Amino acid sequence: MRAFLYLVLTLLFSCRLCHGAEEAEAGGKPPGETPLTSPGKAFSIVRVNREPAWEDPHCIAEKVVFAKTSLGEAPLEVMTCRGIYFVSPDERWILRHQKTELGNSIAMLYRVEENGRVGSIQGFDERMWAASDAVSPIKFKDLYTAAIYRVSWSPDSKTLVLKIGGSHFSDGLEALVSYDLSKNTFQVKTPPDNQDEQGTK
Repeated sequence: MRAFLYLVLTLLFSCRLCHGAEEAEAGGKPPGETPLTSPGKAFSIVRVNREPAWEDPHCIAEKVVFAKTSLGEAPLEVMTCRGIYFVSPDERWILRHQKTELGNSIAMLYRVEENGRVGSIQGFDERMWAASDAVSPIKFKDLYTAAIYRVSWSPDSKTLVLKIGGSHFSDGLEALVSYDLSKNTFQVKTPPDNQDEQGTK
């Protein structure tokens, strides 16, 4: 009976997270057939056609292509699912909402340099969940599913806001995570209040 309850609760919260992932997608864009262009048209994110001879034809490769030809292009990590991208208003940051499996997704943050280098902020997703663990009684390691389902930038491009969630037998976790891009610090509210949630739409 207890195993059945585990299954039901996990499926219910997974549905909530899948819906939330759709909300995140609604605010961002996949590159798809038409390149995703940054707000000021400084660069585009495009999907790379992979040859059938590649070892894993199901992997999806994507890259940043700069409008200024001298900057060239920068490849992004190859994943098994397409990325959903959110570009900051000043075009200096890219947040990649990456699905990993049903009900689960991770956040990948990139910094766009003036010289055309696109660097990944290593350990961003792990640090985000560690910040949540510091204030929440429900810990990341105990979640059945964990995902990002809302993403936004402050108008001045100084803050990245993510709404995260996960399924757990005792209760579901929802938290609002604010990341200060200049200070490299996280602030977490769990659960997020209505005023904060409205501010991230």
